[in-house]
Amino acid sequence: MQKPYYIYQDHLQTPYKGKEPAYFEINDEAWKQDLEKEWEKILEELKSNSTQFTTNEVSEFQSEADSWQTIGFMFWSRAHKSKLEAFPQTAALLNKIPNLIGASINRLKAGAEISLHKGETNAIYRCHLGLIVPGTLPEIGFKVNNQDVCWEEGKLLAFCDAHQHTAWNHTTQDRYILLLDVIRPEFVDQKYDVCCTVLSLNTLLLMAERLGMKFLFKLKPKQLKILTLLLKPLWYCFLPIHRFI
Repeated sequence: MQKPYYIYQDHLQTPYKGKEPAYFEINDEAWKQDLEKEWEKILEELKSNSTQFTTNEVSEFQSEADSWQTIGFMFWSRAHKSKLEAFPQTAALLNKIPNLIGASINRLKAGAEISLHKGETNAIYRCHLGLIVPGTLPEIGFKVNNQDVCWEEGKLLAFCDAHQHTAWNHTTQDRYILLLDVIRPEFVDQKYDVCCTVLSLNTLLLMAERLGMKFLFKLKPKQLKILTLLLKPLWYCFLPIHRFI
């Protein structure tokens, strides 16, 4: 069985060396077709709930404060019930996506950029569905490795989150997308373990940021991996409780 790759370090200048392409072709997926057919329902609910955005906590990637904001529906299989209740049509569409573990609506403000970064694992399709895209390349766009694309309203693109990527919006209007994380078919049997591993890694990073434990940022990848493995049993126990609550 193929094992997922996890990124236990924050050296953005070190590219991920996996064989996955920058972008995935998933045109045969029924859920992709459904989203592209019904995307205007999501846009309609977004316009009715535009005050629900919160600032993304990954502040070091933002060109300015509050430039990247989200409405979070699900985070590594942890659902946010109040947000989903405010977007019932969106929630109904999300419920049709097999092996969905993450979902949010993201706003990239006018004139803003997201600097080069990479995700925690190769085990997912990270997807962007264009909702409001106020321009085209080169003034607004998205890059994975060295491949530039631009979002299209009502169209979904899928990419490998483990690769380095960046985004920019040099227009005078905000850009909005629906972001999805879907477990790749080859890792479906390990979905729960993937979620618990990444949640454990994120817990360490949150501890470093909020509790002043800055030494965690300086750990070597092997050390961070060991701490993540120690935390993972806690998430194995807590995640079912969180879902029940």
